[in-house]
Amino acid sequence: MSVEVIIATNRPVSNLVPVLESYKEQSYKDFSIIIVTEGETLSLINICNKIDIKNVNIFSIPKGTNNAGASRNHAMMHATGDIILFSDDDMVVSPDFIAEHVEIHRKNENAIVRGLRYQKRVDGSFYLPHWEKVAMSHWNSQKREVAWAYFVTSNASVSSKLLKKAGDFDLNFEWSGCEDTDLAYRLIKAGGQPIANNRAVNYHLGIDDVQSKFERRIKNFEYLQTKYPKDPSIKWFVRLTLRAIEKGQINQLFMGE
Repeated sequence: MSVEVIIATNRPVSNLVPVLESYKEQSYKDFSIIIVTEGETLSLINICNKIDIKNVNIFSIPKGTNNAGASRNHAMMHATGDIILFSDDDMVVSPDFIAEHVEIHRKNENAIVRGLRYQKRVDGSFYLPHWEKVAMSHWNSQKREVAWAYFVTSNASVSSKLLKKAGDFDLNFEWSGCEDTDLAYRLIKAGGQPIANNRAVNYHLGIDDVQSKFERRIKNFEYLQTKYPKDPSIKWFVRLTLRAIEKGQINQLFMGE
């Protein structure tokens, strides 16, 4: 099975060096990487040449687009792999990262695979956030009506056939946030089966103020609810998230150990 790894970025391309180096060590070899950048493609090409990684295809969208869904849709236009694997521009992957995703897809053609994400501490060590443990527990349960709430495009894969059936990212979501939740919702409605794999591991190098990010996403949560007004699980998800944002609890929820 061929795999297309999709990475969207609007950061300085030098940030991708450790990310790309980690893909050089993959045990599974039948893959390529599509990077969609808002930056200068020549600098990224030079980086790929310097670290000697061959299987990277680079595309550019206009600077200032600032829409993660648009970047990933652009990448999917050029993807030819059997499996589409989403990761981020600040996620270093484990040596069997791709192999572990593929293993699940070989057993289930309708799988929506979610891997495990570790978070970096200020001292450079990594830990598994409490939210990640809860997310993986729900993803492996039979609660399909809420599994979409724990889908993340920083460690998830789906067959290209299922993705085509569900459709592209909705560009009405501004910047980033909820566009992946919405896609997961549609993937499950299209017949996708959520399956977690704790061995598909990657590591987040960034240390973010998640509260600030979520405050910028309030309109996206509101739009998600208007998109599915008759679904009580969407209403529940949006209400709980907006309440946590209002109370300033997001960093604790998502980054707590």
